[in-house]
Amino acid sequence: MEDILRLLMEDIDQRWGKAGNSSEAFARVSADALRAFAGRFDIESILTHVVEAGIGGANNSGAHVASGVVSLVSGPRYALCLHTWLDDLVGPHSHGWNGAYQVLRGTSVQAQYRFEESSRFDAKFRFGVLSQKSLKLLRPGDTVPVELGPRTIHGLSYVETPGFAISVRSLEKFGELTLDYWGGVCLENEFMDDETVAKTRSLNALWAIDPKLCVKTLERTLKRVDMRTGFLLLRHSASQIADRALLERPRALYLARMGSFAPLLDRALVEIEHDANVRLRRQQTRDLEQRLLLSLLYLAPDRKTLHRVVRALRPKREPSEFIGRCIRDMARQPGAENRSILGTPMGQEVEAVLGLLLEDSRLETLPARVFKRYQVDNTRAQRTLMKKTAEGLRQMRLLRPVFS
Repeated sequence: MEDILRLLMEDIDQRWGKAGNSSEAFARVSADALRAFAGRFDIESILTHVVEAGIGGANNSGAHVASGVVSLVSGPRYALCLHTWLDDLVGPHSHGWNGAYQVLRGTSVQAQYRFEESSRFDAKFRFGVLSQKSLKLLRPGDTVPVELGPRTIHGLSYVETPGFAISVRSLEKFGELTLDYWGGVCLENEFMDDETVAKTRSLNALWAIDPKLCVKTLERTLKRVDMRTGFLLLRHSASQIADRALLERPRALYLARMGSFAPLLDRALVEIEHDANVRLRRQQTRDLEQRLLLSLLYLAPDRKTLHRVVRALRPKREPSEFIGRCIRDMARQPGAENRSILGTPMGQEVEAVLGLLLEDSRLETLPARVFKRYQVDNTRAQRTLMKKTAEGLRQMRLLRPVFS
């Protein structure tokens, strides 16, 4: 397998030399080289070679911080990496390098975005408008060029597990940061200053000792820290505290101090919670149709896009039928935290309301349809309860693309 990697690097060097070794040309050059070698990479051979023989005399400059990325070989100007997707998904992000990647095994849902910056706290914490340009499925052999900075912003979710990809990435730095995009908030990937790291680790310890004290301490802290530190603390807490109700007051105290930035920050925190929620839901099912739909619900911005992609992926299926069946199945299967795999409360009443909303999402006609189909008593209390259940389902961030 070492030979195929050497041949790939020779091909890249030849193509890049013809392009004058321009950094701007490296994304195109890398993508063209990977396409020329499509189908020639043996994943098992690559992995066993790394374990048994190592990566030879390559330096460590191509090492990657993500635990699922294996550095294969690095030269003086670029590196080759193998990406292993065991059960991961990645929200919108950009890179500080030029290059390309190719899917080797599994199917990946990819969204591409544009970001229009309007202001910034600093270079690591920016604000603006994030909009989706495309959403499509990538299969083995599909290759994507990556340009540094905001020229390539994408999000990924692999359907099968494990999935694999190979990437070529430049090592020369041009001042661009690797950034994550949460709605209208842009934050340097993995960034957290030393003081904030100390705060998050102390909160973790407090949570283990006394959850109530942990939340109270977080509330007092959010009343006085700066915008960026407060956002980082809430982002961390959302990934650690499963009960979202416990974070409602700390979040409200923080947003009350943020003035005109509050709506942007609030939407970003919703997206962070959405990310954690989809990760939890995907871990609870191995059904490929359900995992595909969860990937689409993670990345699709609206109903129109969701139906378009489903129609392209499952041309023999009516999109609403495919989506409805998967959602109803997930709502019936018990998951974590006394909820279904979908994240809805378990119970026939919720299943009934959800089923009717999937057929027709209008709330004003829902009570009449329930009474007609299930022959339940048409009382004011029943109508109020039903409306509350339906509104809760329609407001779920996970189901936004279904009902929008």
